[in-house]
Amino acid sequence: MANSKLKRYALLLSVILLPLTLTYFLYTRFHSRRCDNYEPGLVEHLRSSREIDGRIFASHLGEEQDPCAVDALVAAYNNSDSYVRQLAIHGLTQSSFTQSKDPRAIATVTKALKDKDKNVRVEAATGLALIALLTNTSRNKNNEVMVEARIRLEDPRTIDALAATLDDGDYDVYRPAIEALGMIEDIRAVQVLIKALKHEDHNVVHLAKYRLKVIGPRATEILLNALDDNNEDIRSKTISTLPDIVPTELWSRAEERLIPLLEDKDQIIRSQAAIALGKFGNHQALEHLASLLKEDDEHIRSEAVIAMGNLARIGSGADGERALQLVLTTANDKDESVRSNAARALASIDDPRAENATYKILREVDWNSCAVAIYGSPEVQSLALSNEQFRANLNKRRFEIIAKHYTEIISDGDASMINELVDALNSRYGTKSMAEALVNCGNSELGYAARRWAGQHGYFIQTKSGNSIILWGRH
Repeated sequence: MANSKLKRYALLLSVILLPLTLTYFLYTRFHSRRCDNYEPGLVEHLRSSREIDGRIFASHLGEEQDPCAVDALVAAYNNSDSYVRQLAIHGLTQSSFTQSKDPRAIATVTKALKDKDKNVRVEAATGLALIALLTNTSRNKNNEVMVEARIRLEDPRTIDALAATLDDGDYDVYRPAIEALGMIEDIRAVQVLIKALKHEDHNVVHLAKYRLKVIGPRATEILLNALDDNNEDIRSKTISTLPDIVPTELWSRAEERLIPLLEDKDQIIRSQAAIALGKFGNHQALEHLASLLKEDDEHIRSEAVIAMGNLARIGSGADGERALQLVLTTANDKDESVRSNAARALASIDDPRAENATYKILREVDWNSCAVAIYGSPEVQSLALSNEQFRANLNKRRFEIIAKHYTEIISDGDASMINELVDALNSRYGTKSMAEALVNCGNSELGYAARRWAGQHGYFIQTKSGNSIILWGRH
């Protein structure tokens, strides 16, 4: 009886499973054959196409709802031709935020961040940044495909792969990767950006700092928690970053956490906390900053005078006067970089004594420090150029000064200085090193002028990337 019942169940199960098995077999066989026809023609078309045609074709393929399109693009990425791989990644990027929920699309784009060819890595990083941007757009928040893409972006493997690009060494690769990390709504991505603040490449630090500032409150919360870290280096870097990142509405929150650090056992932490509080405009740091102005380390004194200048600028009554008097004393500091920062601080203070002291500094420091102060601060520039005698001296030597300090001017990114830089390059003070810096700074107008100068002087200027370049408008 039991065996008979078991046989009936087995027969019923086979009746149900047989059609399903047959359907699956026929589908996979047909799908495999049909998809096999995609790849050879696809690769040949991508390889032989012009760039714009290839990108359009790859985009259209990425938009296809046919699963074979993703199969073909993934297979094309494994091709030995780097141009084919680049266009395959372009198509898979398109697929990720249009029609496909296939997990291989974003997985393959992420894998391409480690490709041996730079152009493929740039395509992958740019693609992930675009996906992150689109998934963050409010109108896409409930889009089913976008939700799937956002989940895959927040996958730890994707975040780790983006984090690894910070050591790529190529600006065109790590810039979009950092942008993507800044748009991924996940705490791990924010933590990667905070760690990037310690990176040896100043461009990585600048980009990470900018993205953290855009993120605002979310980044502030994580940064404030980092003040409890056991690593003194992380705490120090976090403190120095806070004034640049914390939004105005959260300043009081940051100040609450910084004030106890004025009594920290570590001298570096105490110094950084006082400087940060001064930049926030908190007068509880005044006396601590006063002691820092007496430190042997000129870098500490330089940072302290800027923070003290801020207290003098916004202060009133006894505290404001005390801060102003302390900044005025730095006008006679033995170090020219400190005096240069004192000129910046004093030029922003609306007081005749500050104005007179600024003129004194600019007259007495050498032209190197003078130029740093002038081109590093609109207030100093305005004040200096309002003085007829000083303006005459400055105009007489401006090309010499600009040619010596082109790196600071490039970092400031002041559009009004573009013609000045070009004129200085074309003067007798222009050099090959200056031309190389202008070509690689990322400003097209300066790049064109520098290449033209190089051609006239028989030089070949090579485009560079990495730590050594100075980018326009990026300190």
